[in-house]
Amino acid sequence: MTKSSDLNVTLHALGHHESSSIFPSELSDNDLLSFLKITTELAADEVFWMRSDSEIFYVNNAACEKLGYPREKLLGMKVWEWDPLFPQDVWPAFWSELKAKQHVDFETQHQNQQGETFPVRIKGHFLHHDGEEFLIAFVSDISDIKSKETALKRQSEQLESLVDKRTAELEREKRKFEEFVNLAPIGIAINRFDDGSFQYINDEFARFTGHSIDELNRMDYWQLTPKKYEEQEHKQIESMQKTGRYGPYEKEYIHRAGHCYPVRLSGIKIREQDGHEYIWSVVQDITQQKEFEIDIQKANERAQANAFRLKLANDSAGIGVWEWDIATNELVWDDWMYRLYGLDRNQFSGAYEAWESAVHPEDIDQAKHKLEEAITGLGVYDPEFRVVHPGGEIRFIKATAEVLRDDKGEAVKMIGVNYDITDQVNAIEHLALAKQEAENAARAKSDFLANMSHEIRTPMNGVVGMLQVLRGTQLTPQQHSQLDIAISSADSLLVLLNDILDFSKIEAGKLNIEAIEFNLAKQIEGVVSTVSHAIPDDSEVELILKTSGLEDLVVLGDPVRLRQVITNLVSNAIKFTGSGSITIEAGVIASNENTLSFQCKVSDTGIGIEPQQLDTLFDKFTQADSSTTRKFGGTGLGLSICKTLCELMNGNITASSEPGKGTSVTFELEFGIPKANTSNRDSKTELHNVREAVKNFGEQKVLLVDDNMINQLVAEHMLQQMGISVDKCVNGREAIEALANETYALVLMDCQMPEMDGYEATRRIREGEAGQQYKQIPIVAMTANAMQGDRELCLTAGMDDYIAKPVEEKLLRSTLAKWLAVP
Repeated sequence: MTKSSDLNVTLHALGHHESSSIFPSELSDNDLLSFLKITTELAADEVFWMRSDSEIFYVNNAACEKLGYPREKLLGMKVWEWDPLFPQDVWPAFWSELKAKQHVDFETQHQNQQGETFPVRIKGHFLHHDGEEFLIAFVSDISDIKSKETALKRQSEQLESLVDKRTAELEREKRKFEEFVNLAPIGIAINRFDDGSFQYINDEFARFTGHSIDELNRMDYWQLTPKKYEEQEHKQIESMQKTGRYGPYEKEYIHRAGHCYPVRLSGIKIREQDGHEYIWSVVQDITQQKEFEIDIQKANERAQANAFRLKLANDSAGIGVWEWDIATNELVWDDWMYRLYGLDRNQFSGAYEAWESAVHPEDIDQAKHKLEEAITGLGVYDPEFRVVHPGGEIRFIKATAEVLRDDKGEAVKMIGVNYDITDQVNAIEHLALAKQEAENAARAKSDFLANMSHEIRTPMNGVVGMLQVLRGTQLTPQQHSQLDIAISSADSLLVLLNDILDFSKIEAGKLNIEAIEFNLAKQIEGVVSTVSHAIPDDSEVELILKTSGLEDLVVLGDPVRLRQVITNLVSNAIKFTGSGSITIEAGVIASNENTLSFQCKVSDTGIGIEPQQLDTLFDKFTQADSSTTRKFGGTGLGLSICKTLCELMNGNITASSEPGKGTSVTFELEFGIPKANTSNRDSKTELHNVREAVKNFGEQKVLLVDDNMINQLVAEHMLQQMGISVDKCVNGREAIEALANETYALVLMDCQMPEMDGYEATRRIREGEAGQQYKQIPIVAMTANAMQGDRELCLTAGMDDYIAKPVEEKLLRSTLAKWLAVP
């Protein structure tokens, strides 16, 4: 049994004075203990007795009811086992704080067994008894208090919000008024009626007077208003005394800077509650208005002058102006409209239908459609149509108009102009006819050139071919020399022909650049090797080739045109160099992933060119001087063609020279870089070179189709020298019959032949007309059709390759090597 003395000591330890903690002395310890137990159980607050590890070893009835647990379940539980809002890891710190402070008093939340939370206030006390540490906690449910606090806080916040809202509204109204007054585009001033002192002015009033309110109050009234308005001011004051208002009236103010400017004033007199009277004035700076009035007056004068000028312009240009009211259908014309339509005023009803009847019947639908599109907003009104005058004359009219719309976007009126374009239409028709005639002439020229090319190349094929055949026979040295001269002359004639044809293609814009893969170094070496034959054996000229970084370099471009440029430049150098050297330097100067820049320089030690003649060196039909034309010959087209070819290949060409010391011509071109692996291509190139060297194709037979007996003879001799047997026929029909009765390895096909040309014959062979076994037979065009596009025509017709006449024996051999099996 606990003694009262022990209990008092314990209570004293809790901070209570003994006098306030003594229980009734008449109660025994047992009675007192019973009373305390009953009191604890009946207490409205929750009571917890807990050990230092938070184990509950006593709870009262209120705690069980609040938490929803039976007493036997709570006893022995740790606080975090029934209250998830109190984590276990918090307990050590909590116990340390309790032990240090002895008492704790805080607010938190509890959660009952059903998961509901409620606010509580906890008062805890630390006890030490018989070597053990305990916590006695009294827990009060403060839900009602919190609800009242929340409600009170909400009411307070609502009240504060209402006060703030009303205050803000008042501030906004005040700011609105101040902003309205200060942003007003007119001056506002408030003066005392008795002494005229300024009580308030807005920003605009201060702006156009240049004064602040303090400055105005230190001024005499007549420092602001010129004295000349004194009588007018008295009248306004008298009016205000009688009616309570004055103005509006105009006068001037004196600006702070000293100049005068016009103003318009009006105002009212107001008596305030303090008994004082004030004048509220509205003052407007009308400087701009006065300037506008002057401008308007000047604009009216200009408009009258412009109207007069417009009338003169309309009269000069013959422009008629019209106006159509869409709602009333009224159509108004000016004088020029009547002239354009050949009508008198009494012949025109002023209605839309009158205009319809004047338009040519074939044009009215189109003109009306344009009108409807403009009204609906789907187009503009700008038609051209014919009108028929009463006398039957037909004139062409151009019309244009703007649509006026109301605020709903509905079309209400159209205003437009008409003018006569008969002369222009006639001129356009004449131009179209002239254009057609020019095109016909250009086509005739092209056809003439194509025909002349064919006609010249046909006999040239006989000349050049026979000379090449003759070179393969047994000749004396003198005959060899004479043959070389003949071949050189034939080559010169062929170069001349090619220059003229290339120039014609350039003029017609039909010179195209190919993009095929080729070995750059081998092309240059081949050109130099070929051109070197033009140097006489007894010449003192040395031909030097220098290449850098071009070994096995394959590019994408036009090898034929590259050869043409280099051939032309080297041939010119040979022509004008009697002794010394000609040097060809070639290399790559820049490159990236897709392209490279190639440069070639041809230098000679020849006669050189005068400085004043360098500027025209690349012009058409131009040479250094007339003497070179007489001495060396030439068309004057070669360098011009070279320049065009360089530009077509994204490059350029330049020249430098010193008379008597030589000339250097440098050109740059852009080539593409092939994407594919070139190893296979190089192998094919080597195989092709091997085939070119083949002198005998074995026992193979080809079919030669050509209607020209000389060309047949030339081709036959060349083929026989290669060991190839030949059958001949003169047109496509005979070729199909020959294929049906004989076995051939290849067909050499001319294009222009009687009865059936080479194109038609090729198409029929590919269709199987000569037999299924010949649908894939190699067919090589060998034709004098050497104009732009002829090669493509042959390939489109089904031919496999193309050789232009005159036929070079070397080219014929290499072409056959591609298509014939070599033993």
